[in-house]
Amino acid sequence: MKHLHSEYEIVYLIDHYLDFYVNEEVYHLLPGQALFIDRDIMHGHADVNRNYGSYITFHFGENFIFPDSKSHIYNQYFVPLASGVYTFTKHISGRTPYENQILNIASKLVPLSDNIEANALSIQICLLRIFDIMSRENAFDTNQASQQQKNLIKVATCYMYQNYASPLLIRDVSAHLNLSPDYFSKLFKKATGITPKNYIQSLRIDHAIHEIDTHPGCNLTEVALKAGFSDSNYFARTFKNKMGISPSAYKQQKVSPKT
Repeated sequence: MKHLHSEYEIVYLIDHYLDFYVNEEVYHLLPGQALFIDRDIMHGHADVNRNYGSYITFHFGENFIFPDSKSHIYNQYFVPLASGVYTFTKHISGRTPYENQILNIASKLVPLSDNIEANALSIQICLLRIFDIMSRENAFDTNQASQQQKNLIKVATCYMYQNYASPLLIRDVSAHLNLSPDYFSKLFKKATGITPKNYIQSLRIDHAIHEIDTHPGCNLTEVALKAGFSDSNYFARTFKNKMGISPSAYKQQKVSPKT
């Protein structure tokens, strides 16, 4: 499911491959490669129906890496990101010597992820080393999206998440933002790569999947209504379009799993 959050994220691929969606771009990761994702950026698997390789993710906020906001380190490493001058989003594929240094450090995060609480200091040191390399190499990218637009998208996605189970319409979301429906739809599509309608549908399908997974004996009509679908036939079509299988067939798999 595509989502956003107020923390930075590092995705490190261990084996096979991973197609990851960040805004309008799709990044193809190979084993040993990493993807750094900026905060408040829409991201997620490019195709939820595929089986990907194993990977680890780290989410961290500014306070974890730079606890003293008055320090020289904070101003040197974090202020350019917080102000929107630079973006953290970057595919680290090992094309240059400094990228290989970063990937070597990122690989050390894999065993540390088994016990994040006990290894917090070691993780912090690894992340600081990564920031140091990226700063010295001028590896941060210029941020093209305005902070105002990013804030609007964040408010919109939060509003949709809070209200997707109701008869939510695009004009309801745009009215919440004091924007016209057409302008909001274009802005959302440009920033996330998907339409507001498809985003709401994804939220509702994810809710339905959770309900079926948690309660395999559930009534699908009730599941559809709780997820925000007023029409069970439309729910079935939408579910199959996203998952490649009908909700009844998906439910049957949960009731009678293959042995």
